[in-house]
Amino acid sequence: MVSRDDKHVYQPGFLYVLFDKMRPDELIRDQRSLLAPSIIFHHDTVVGIDPKAGEVHTEKGKKTKV
Repeated sequence: MVSRDDKHVYQPGFLYVLFDKMRPDELIRDQRSLLAPSIIFHHDTVVGIDPKAGEVHTEKGKKTKV
């Protein structure tokens, strides 16, 4: 998995913030903590996709096979 954000915000939870049932910081988690251990997580930005080569190219210069 490639994501430019290393945090995940549970956006539907903002409804609970509106009614003072949760705080905004309770809706934020590390992306890695939400993924199965078998999933490789790259904190990076995708800048291109090469379908023929089956690669995703990232801002940091990585080429990841998909």
